[in-house]
Amino acid sequence: MKARETTKVHDVTVDSIHDFKVCELFYRYRYIDELREPMFSRDLLVQKFENTLYKIASYFFYKKQAGLVPSYRAILNRWEKLWFPKDMTAYDMAVQKNDISTGNLASFSNVATAALETFYEDFASDQRIPVVIAEDFLVPLRKDIRLHGKIDLMLKSNDNVYSIIKWGGRQRKPDRGYLGMDFAALKLAIQHQHGQDAQVDLNLYHLASPKNSFLEIEQPQQSDLNGLLYWANKVGDTQIHIPRRGYTTYCKTCPFDEECSKFDGWPQSNIEIG
Repeated sequence: MKARETTKVHDVTVDSIHDFKVCELFYRYRYIDELREPMFSRDLLVQKFENTLYKIASYFFYKKQAGLVPSYRAILNRWEKLWFPKDMTAYDMAVQKNDISTGNLASFSNVATAALETFYEDFASDQRIPVVIAEDFLVPLRKDIRLHGKIDLMLKSNDNVYSIIKWGGRQRKPDRGYLGMDFAALKLAIQHQHGQDAQVDLNLYHLASPKNSFLEIEQPQQSDLNGLLYWANKVGDTQIHIPRRGYTTYCKTCPFDEECSKFDGWPQSNIEIG
């Protein structure tokens, strides 16, 4: 009996597509070879800061989904429980510098305290019903490519209007190209789940900002969807991942610089240099 041929499935995300656009070899090292990447202590702290804010937002809306609205004090208590180590004392917190650029627990917490107050004011009295909270999605783009992502929050109003809110936790707003592709992926996921006619308003909310937290965005256009599909297909079709060494500023801080400097994976040629 002839063995059944298996199709290699490429799992892509908006992040992995953007990494591919930066450098194909960088993409291979990170997502295919899964090489270890060094992480600086501040990078780890920033990542923890973002993830903790996302957990607080999910906690708040899970409570609302159950018919309860947590108080601002309850949110802060939850934050402190998740953020500070169990053995950290009030004195330890007091002696830390209150400058977020130094990367210490207390200074990050000061930012979160102000930002979560704004978050509470924005959503405590919101009458919309949370129907999706931190839910992963998967969209098959073709038989060998699947798009992965997450819907941070979907709210439903009394007149059955749906709104998707994407959380932002970084200090800087992502660029237009990134947001366009990210929101195109969200719209594609909603259409895959609820049909092509599904109408959803897409929003970006900056969890780390104490003011102007709702950021104005352009709703995804057909060009954004076309770009997402083009690059997803490009990722799936690429056999040899070539470096862009010296052609991008990212090379200066690339965690795979040593591996890249030894790259010798170019297609072999029969032409000899005389």
